[in-house]
Amino acid sequence: MKESDNAADGIVNENENAASFSEQEFANWCEANEIDYDENDMDEESLKDFLRIKKRFVKTVKVKRLVVDGTMLIYTVSKFSKAAGTQLTISRPDGGNIIAMDGNKGAGQLQKFQGYLASIAKTEKSFIARLDISDYQFLADIGALFLVS
Repeated sequence: MKESDNAADGIVNENENAASFSEQEFANWCEANEIDYDENDMDEESLKDFLRIKKRFVKTVKVKRLVVDGTMLIYTVSKFSKAAGTQLTISRPDGGNIIAMDGNKGAGQLQKFQGYLASIAKTEKSFIARLDISDYQFLADIGALFLVS
């Protein structure tokens, strides 16, 4: 075997280990938060949505912008947002976080959802509104997982 083959094997093994670790972190976080992640129990539409969320979560762990800390997530805002590098601590929602949706009387559903996301990320709704779409989608995915679990 050539030395270059060994180097390529090292990269493949490193990528496999990162994927395995990232997927285990997702499973650990789901377990800690009592979020059902058994893909065999999901209907086709739910599975499609769940796999999209899982893929984004796993990728974010792999690129080292997400740390799982028990029930909490520490998320680092991507380079695409003006607040790049800012860390958000996303917590398991409680009743107050759910009520944050009602704090936007007369607002549309999206603004109510942004209020909820801001609440679980311990930030202002205006901060959420200024995030790049990739950061916003990640937060929306996490918020949705809590709401449907």
